[in-house]
Amino acid sequence: MKFHNVNSIRPFGPTIFECDCPQEVLKKLNFIVESTSNQSPPNLLDRDFEIVFFTQKQVDDSGFTSFIREVISDCLETWNMENAHMQYEPSSFSDLYVDVWANRYFKADWTPPHNHKGVVSGVTILKLPEESDDSDLHNLNFIWNNEHHRPLQEIGKTFMFPSSLLHWVRKTKTDSERRTLSFNLSVFPGGNIQRRT
Repeated sequence: MKFHNVNSIRPFGPTIFECDCPQEVLKKLNFIVESTSNQSPPNLLDRDFEIVFFTQKQVDDSGFTSFIREVISDCLETWNMENAHMQYEPSSFSDLYVDVWANRYFKADWTPPHNHKGVVSGVTILKLPEESDDSDLHNLNFIWNNEHHRPLQEIGKTFMFPSSLLHWVRKTKTDSERRTLSFNLSVFPGGNIQRRT
């Protein structure tokens, strides 16, 4: 399977990649979230809303792993990772992911500014309320040296970025759910992520 619409955006220092997750993969990911009971997760980043952690089998079976393996090579090439001074500890989750989880945002839910330990992180938009206004559709915020980039969010849109890039999500204004998939990848300088088609 080939995935298209991979674009590199450079609103400031680091490059952010945008690409489209296939619809059949989104359906499977959303089904997993909706069929998983609340796991009573830790209150990460002082947030108090539902988080659903995925297993390696779930992300593999959904087709998400094939999608990420296809697009990550372009990202690493653009970021020139072989010359980067970054390290990552080995992952026990899989040979590709450190972790994968879904965030379920409802009215007033938000995520404070933060970054991730590691090299490559990503966010896939799984669900957006129909009543979202322009502010809600731009509530994902990347920050670099006091510059802000608030990309338009669309269902299926996947953003991949250096894990050190500060980002946050503004308060959700709608009553309906906004759902995202977040992930960290266990890639490293000189690492070899093979394309699988």
